[in-house]
Amino acid sequence: MLPGVGGAPDREVRSADFAELEGNDAYDLLGVDPDATQEEIRQAFRALAKKYHPDLYPDARAKVMAEEVIRLLNAARDVLRHHRAEYDAYRSGAVEPEEFDEYEEYEEYDEPEDAEVVDDPWARAAPGAAPPRDPWAEAETGPAAPPDPWDAADLGRRPPQYRPPPQYENPQYENPPPGGYEYEPPPPPGSPPQERSLTESIKRALKMTWWTVVVTAVSVWLLGHLFSGKDEHGPKTAVPSSFAGTWSGTVRDATERNGKPVRWEAEVTLRAGKHDGKVRYLDGKCVGTAVPTSVTRDRLTVNTVFGSGKHGCDVGDMHLVPRKGGKLALTYYDANGKVTASGVLTRR
Repeated sequence: MLPGVGGAPDREVRSADFAELEGNDAYDLLGVDPDATQEEIRQAFRALAKKYHPDLYPDARAKVMAEEVIRLLNAARDVLRHHRAEYDAYRSGAVEPEEFDEYEEYEEYDEPEDAEVVDDPWARAAPGAAPPRDPWAEAETGPAAPPDPWDAADLGRRPPQYRPPPQYENPQYENPPPGGYEYEPPPPPGSPPQERSLTESIKRALKMTWWTVVVTAVSVWLLGHLFSGKDEHGPKTAVPSSFAGTWSGTVRDATERNGKPVRWEAEVTLRAGKHDGKVRYLDGKCVGTAVPTSVTRDRLTVNTVFGSGKHGCDVGDMHLVPRKGGKLALTYYDANGKVTASGVLTRR
């Protein structure tokens, strides 16, 4: 009896016809009385099968025990459903086929005195004909078996002899030992890793440390470049109110062409508190963005940005300085700090 299923059996059923119960009582396995109806047996089986279903036990050992319980419950239900009358007879002790001993039964049987004696019909039977002779006993000896052709067969070629793998010199060493290095086959799969020497481990650690430092330095530089602010053409400062407005005037190039000075009209529009404006040269041939990059009490530096198709429009950074009469002194500087052009702008 499994623990937790039914109670103690009234007696052990040992009939070979009910061996699937393994000595357990079907009524006790299902926890019902011997006079229970089929509906009560069905309900008891469903309740226990739901309680001991193997899927409810995640542990492997508990799942195996639950499967054993379900197997016994199925056996008990099938016996009481299809062979209940026979099982009740075995259970009550009316029939015990395993305890029957045919030898003891014959020993206890006494033939009655007035039993009829029956003559043996074979006692007066006449002997029959003799059995026929064996035809193989007088058979002549046949021809000898042909010789086995494999006995005289040529031995053929011998299998190739094993040759050790060739030796080679390891190119990574300058002074290999005499005779070179012996070939070492790779370790089989699943074998433990080979131990490295202390020197090799130190070199490997230093190499990894060096690469870590390089990668870290490059990452810090990239992050600093990305998050340090705007790019070189991005807004760096807002336009002060003293420089706000639309300014225009004539600008003279620092170099001459054919001995004559080069002049052009320049126009710049700046709005107070904004981080960009507009710039316009050569009667609208060069139109771009004016980006203030730095400001002091008497100077505003503006970077000019033109589209990819405006070649030759970028003269340099504009340096604006207030002058008397509401004017601005304009000076252009190239990347080397050299003056490229200058002029005076008037507010419109």
